Amino acid sequence: MLGLTQWVREPTYLPSQNILDLVLTTEPDRVLEPVSCPPLPHCSHVIIKFDYVFQVQPPFTNPHAGTRYDWARGDYAGIRNSLRNIDWDFELLSRDLTSLDSFLSSTLHDLISLFVPPMKSKVRTLPWLRRIPKNLTKLRTNIWKEYKELRRQHGHQSHQALQCLFNLNNLNARLKQTTMALQANYEGDLLKDKKTKPINSSTLTFETKSRQDRCWASEDPWHPH
Repeated sequence: MLGLTQWVREPTYLPSQNILDLVLTTEPDRVLEPVSCPPLPHCSHVIIKFDYVFQVQPPFTNPHAGTRYDWARGDYAGIRNSLRNIDWDFELLSRDLTSLDSFLSSTLHDLISLFVPPMKSKVRTLPWLRRIPKNLTKLRTNIWKEYKELRRQHGHQSHQALQCLFNLNNLNARLKQTTMALQANYEGDLLKDKKTKPINSSTLTFETKSRQDRCWASEDPWHPH
């Protein structure tokens, strides 16, 4: 239709079994086969995950691309001193616009690499999410696969499919309660430790201000891989 390829072929809204999410491309080889993931707790909307393939030819190669820097710990006095030691009159006089752009970019990246340390970790995981029992998430994945197979064989209104969907919703609620309890316990432990020994205030703020709405939005314990 209109030269477009529609990649989502399974229902994405469970009550009506309609396909509400569309992934349209003009080229048939850009999207790898999408995977439908279980819905979030108290939500009937299926999540679609897919990979999109594309080619990029950057105008220049940055050797520091992909590096995350800890800007708060940067030695900016060292960067200023290094910039002062450059003969800018000579550099601006002897270079055209193209070579000057290349010179400024390489100089800046070299100084950042020299005076700004890289981040120690790429992803900051909410600690209590690591404590979710793996058997629950594995069971959820298996029930979701069973539901899709029953829906395919007997239809979404069949007794077998409805019972399996009921079991999935119950397990979703159990996972939500487990996550909230783990978060409350972790934050309670932080407050107890604060009374006995100093604690980094930024760490405490990061942990305690994250409420239940962020638990399943910022991490991925609900989706099978």
